[in-house]
Amino acid sequence: MTDWLKVAIDFVTLIISLCAMGYAWFRTRDAAANKKITALANEVATVRKELSLEREERSRAIENERNRRSDTNGRLKDRLTALEEQMKHLPTIELHSALHRDLNKLEGQVGALGSKLDATNATTQLIHEYLLNQSADTAGKGGRVVS
Repeated sequence: MTDWLKVAIDFVTLIISLCAMGYAWFRTRDAAANKKITALANEVATVRKELSLEREERSRAIENERNRRSDTNGRLKDRLTALEEQMKHLPTIELHSALHRDLNKLEGQVGALGSKLDATNATTQLIHEYLLNQSADTAGKGGRVVS
């Protein structure tokens, strides 16, 4: 019976040592897993911070770009308004067309007036020659010439 008792004690000792070894292995594995989980959690937090910083930088860059474009648009609107003010006194296309039409009419009237002046000039020349001929005839007959 002592052999049986010795074998039973050895068997119980073996089971206890196997359980202790399994427990130690599990605890070590659990500690390593906890370290990995903690490292991964820290890495996730770091990545989230970096993403948050990148998002803030992008937001600032977008806002700066919007402000710059808004300033540029404001300056362009001011320049456009100034150009419109400077161009107000310039004639429109309709006014230019009316002016051109009136100038054409005036040119026609001046041409007609010129032809009438030519006719008047010719008549005046005829009268002048007639008077010169009359005065020459009168002077030839001994009359007085009135100048």
